[in-house]
Amino acid sequence: MFGHISQAHLNPAVTVTAVVLGMLTWPKAILYVITQCLGAVFGFGVLKLIIPCGLITSPPLVDPEIGFCTTVPSLALTSFQAILAEGIATAVLILVVCGVWDKRNANNTDSAPIKFGLTIAALAMGLGPFTGASMNPARSLGPAMWNHVWTRHWVSQTPPPSA
Repeated sequence: MFGHISQAHLNPAVTVTAVVLGMLTWPKAILYVITQCLGAVFGFGVLKLIIPCGLITSPPLVDPEIGFCTTVPSLALTSFQAILAEGIATAVLILVVCGVWDKRNANNTDSAPIKFGLTIAALAMGLGPFTGASMNPARSLGPAMWNHVWTRHWVSQTPPPSA
């Protein structure tokens, strides 16, 4: 819907990739990242408004110490393991982004949503139980702010921009 305006970046890691590839300038990228973070915070606030309170706060659906939709790494993982897992997952996502953006694929954009959807679904299913499958610093920011859960939050913020 907005792809022709902003290239539909919803992830700061994708925005940094666009800068590295010369598709975006740093000033515009900073604006994108700020709006992505604001959108994540606002979007999660809307989600909390429309979902019944009982679903957001009741166990076993939600661990009260972790909160609803937060990306907190499993206690079974060290911070290094969680960062490595998130970094690899984000790198795989960025690899798909680069493949879709490749000029040789300019005429093959019909399947781009399927490529992204399947990639994110596979990564989320594989990584979700271990790290919450953030792959996106903006995505993790909204739930952390609204739920006031900052436990190992830096783990979800470190790997994506560096992937």
